[in-house]
Amino acid sequence: MDSTGHEDLSNEESIPAQVFSTTAEGQLVSALMACTCDLVLIIDAEQRSLLACNDRATKRLGLPSDDPAANQVSAWLLEPEADVLSHLDASRSPGPPDEINVRCRNAMGAVIDLRLRLMSLTLDGRQLLLLMGEDQTERNRAQAALVQREAHFRSLVESIETGYIFYRQLPDRSFAYISPTIEQVLGYSTNAFAGIRQEAMTDNPLNQAAEEATIAALAGARQPPFEVEMKHRSGALRRLRISEYPVFDVSGQVTALQGIAQDVTEAWRNRLLLDARNQVLEQLTQDQPLEQAMETLTRGIESLEPGMYCSVLRFDAQERRLFGLAVSSLPSFYSEAIEGIQVHAELGSCGAAACTGKRVIVADVLTHPYSAPFRNLMAQTRLRACWSEPIIGNRGEVLGTLAMYFDEMREPSESELSVIASAADLAAVAIQHRRDAEALAFAEERSRLLLESSIEGIFGLDLEGRISFTNPAAAAMLGYPAAELLGETPHGLLRHARDDGTAFEEQACPLHAAATRGIGRHGSHTLLRRQDGSQLPIEYQAAPIRHGGQADGAVVSFHDISERLEHERQIAYLAFHDALTGLANRRLVSDQLARALSLYRRGIEHFALHLMDLDAFKEVNDRHGHPTGDRLLCAIADRVKGMLRESDVFARLGGDEFAVIQIGIQEASDAERLATRILEAMGREFELGALSVRSGSSIGITLPDPGLEDAAELTKRADAALYQAKDAGRGVFILFNPD
Repeated sequence: MDSTGHEDLSNEESIPAQVFSTTAEGQLVSALMACTCDLVLIIDAEQRSLLACNDRATKRLGLPSDDPAANQVSAWLLEPEADVLSHLDASRSPGPPDEINVRCRNAMGAVIDLRLRLMSLTLDGRQLLLLMGEDQTERNRAQAALVQREAHFRSLVESIETGYIFYRQLPDRSFAYISPTIEQVLGYSTNAFAGIRQEAMTDNPLNQAAEEATIAALAGARQPPFEVEMKHRSGALRRLRISEYPVFDVSGQVTALQGIAQDVTEAWRNRLLLDARNQVLEQLTQDQPLEQAMETLTRGIESLEPGMYCSVLRFDAQERRLFGLAVSSLPSFYSEAIEGIQVHAELGSCGAAACTGKRVIVADVLTHPYSAPFRNLMAQTRLRACWSEPIIGNRGEVLGTLAMYFDEMREPSESELSVIASAADLAAVAIQHRRDAEALAFAEERSRLLLESSIEGIFGLDLEGRISFTNPAAAAMLGYPAAELLGETPHGLLRHARDDGTAFEEQACPLHAAATRGIGRHGSHTLLRRQDGSQLPIEYQAAPIRHGGQADGAVVSFHDISERLEHERQIAYLAFHDALTGLANRRLVSDQLARALSLYRRGIEHFALHLMDLDAFKEVNDRHGHPTGDRLLCAIADRVKGMLRESDVFARLGGDEFAVIQIGIQEASDAERLATRILEAMGREFELGALSVRSGSSIGITLPDPGLEDAAELTKRADAALYQAKDAGRGVFILFNPD
């Protein structure tokens, strides 16, 4: 071993290690081995053996070895041995260093990956090969693991068969990756979709907002999920809910967008159908014409897809004729031609559906035999396909037909068949409801049918005030199986209570009084307890049942008024608050000012009234537009509101006028200090997205005094002070002085 801790490998055929410090070339090599951070190995080209290496190489490779055979290049170099050996053969031809990747085995048997630069040199007549480089074992392992994880992730993504599309979009808007599920969702292969992406987008305003969100995400801003509307390859509409987030490189630049698109078409369609259903049922409960409810239904279905036109026809089974209930979307000359037409099982798709009670799909109305009598008429329209669904009543009879027409030849998808079936079911409910309503006065059975189909909750009470029957709607709203309600009392099981939550006692319960004493009762807001313990707000009508002039219980009808109460709450809120800023409005300020004045006159609390007017608001509106002006008003509201106490009242009186009722002041200087702070805050710029604007303000202040007549007089004083402040140059406040 030499003084550096390396084994002395010198013999009569090799260069002694000391030679590195006795010649100029040797000193250079020694300095290189001592100072570099790289691994350094020196190979004797003749002997094909390791001659020397630095400490870094020794620690990593465990060389040189006491066993001369272990120092042979072929002993520790695994691959590509041929590349290194070829350099040994070429060592007599100096040239620029070559870089190669090699794999070695160290003294412990571990495999090491090296990136080496090879350079030939001659020292004291001996041909040597200098290897310098770095250990890339950990880097290669990490990269291999990353590749494996990416392959695993891609395999996982591509194995997903649900309605999700995973993609990576580059800044130039091209796609680096689209998962194969796109074919399931939109009917396109990944390669085909990349070329027709824009053509697949509809003109729905949703898509413009989505484009803006994507542009913002490419600029580095994280966006909330958004929806887009696209066309399936078949032409059907698809609604996708998209989540995108930018991917950054180490310098903070966006390199791509990672996105997940979920097919929410069914949820979207169900939502539209539910809205149409609720509107139809509401119209029915309001006794609006059946034709109006059916027009509402067809409009709701048509909103699912452009190029679709719906109709509802009523079927007279005795005369075997069809009559229009909702045909406004069809050409008038066509609807007039089929009005009252007598049909049979092979006349038109709607005639066939009405006569057979089965769905009829006509993909091409110009060639289908059922349409032959109407072919010339159809040729004058844009209608090219018709799918007809029978509307089946609750006794299995055909009430009519619901048809979907299209301006192109096509077959329905499974989801479209589900839509037409659901729509026909709803039409059946509507038509049956009207039929039952018309027959209500003639038969008790008809009354029972109406009861069962009613969306109102209905139950009967016997003479003891116990529930004797209930309809499904009542059971559903209360969360109980109908059988569990029978024999119970409203004040017992259902805890009938006042709107403040206090329960009625049995003798005071109005429903009990209606049943036992024959007294009709109406409650616009009371409470029933559901099975889960929650309270159901209801409006009810309790009508006594009389037989022979004697009370024989009561029938109670009720409906859930949760939505009505919420609307009333919202209306009440909007009546006293500014719709734009959420601040109190002029009406609420008047009430609060009168209250503050009352407390002042009783010596309880002093206050000040500030009227504030913006100085440059019109210029902002004129230059940047009203939307910017609205954002400025909201920003001013937020900034000033943050400076006030919870007891103070801050309001927008209208336009660019604001008011502050400063509660609990001790002296006028308290009001002046607040006004000063507000003016300082208003003097700072307002950041409205990428736009910075200034809008100072002027403030007029007044304090109450014992001689003040009313709140209106106080407001006039503050207004006078405000005009003085504006005349004084704006951006100042004036405290009203009666002198």
